Amino acid sequence: MMTFRQFASKPESIPATTSWYLADLGEARGKQDLFTKQSPQKLKVLREDAMIESAEPKRNYVLKYIDDIE
Repeated sequence: MMTFRQFASKPESIPATTSWYLADLGEARGKQDLFTKQSPQKLKVLREDAMIESAEPKRNYVLKYIDDIE
């Protein structure tokens, strides 16, 4: 968060570590875009699995809540 505040004040120079982090983020974004374009079927399966895994704890919580009420 502090990095963004430094950019808002329009610094004379950007610290080396900040530029390294920004370069790493750009590289990761490029890899993400490449994977999205090359493997849409794999990505669809991963999304479906993630949705199922995120729904299971919610369902278990609701069932426990109902058991507690009864």
